[in-house]
Amino acid sequence: TESEFYKELINLDMKYAAKYQKLYDQRLDIISGKFDPPKQEAKWKEAVDDENGKGDHTHDQTLNQDLSDQSIGIPSFWLEVLRSVDVIDRLIQEHDVPILRKVINVTEKCNNEDSFTIEFHFERNDYFTNEILTKKYFIKIEPNKKTPFQYDGPIIYKSEGCSINWKENMNPTVESVKKISKNDANKMIFKNVPRKSFFHFFNPPAVQNADSIDNDMKKALNIDYDLGLMFRSRIIPR
Repeated sequence: TESEFYKELINLDMKYAAKYQKLYDQRLDIISGKFDPPKQEAKWKEAVDDENGKGDHTHDQTLNQDLSDQSIGIPSFWLEVLRSVDVIDRLIQEHDVPILRKVINVTEKCNNEDSFTIEFHFERNDYFTNEILTKKYFIKIEPNKKTPFQYDGPIIYKSEGCSINWKENMNPTVESVKKISKNDANKMIFKNVPRKSFFHFFNPPAVQNADSIDNDMKKALNIDYDLGLMFRSRIIPR
């Protein structure tokens, strides 16, 4: 059946994950500065119109021209990767940027046929005590029995985040606002209220009954599931 084909495909991905891991480890070594690849000159043909109307001149460009000779590794690599993806860049607020600069690696763990986990690895920082933040996505491979002819492959149907152990006053998902006390009009109190932040990614909405959620919730869940697939298929492998 078609679902069996997708199971075999997932198993094939898991089989080759170990081979890909060698490349990911090498990428991490380059980003961190543990391995310094030899200096190279990149050459390519660029179409440029000259005074005679001819193009295709060869231009020499130096790799990493924006980095100084004293740079170690590739600073803020993962922050720049995330900001280069429009849908993720829209989630990143200015108060998230210093924290995301601490990301040293983003990886995927293939748990089994039914789920995968996106892992954000952080260097030691002043914001939280976790070394790794995780987001687990659950996959449904079998077609819906009510609508079998609409089957178009595996789908994500649920996600689970993780608890972030924020240090005092360092949580970017809330802000402290001053309000008048309900019990005493002359007294001001401070209250934490939610604010936009990329780190809501690790606290997805819990779904008890998929049939009873409203359109706004469906939209939020679809965005969340699309992000999981994007990390898995486009961001981490590239």
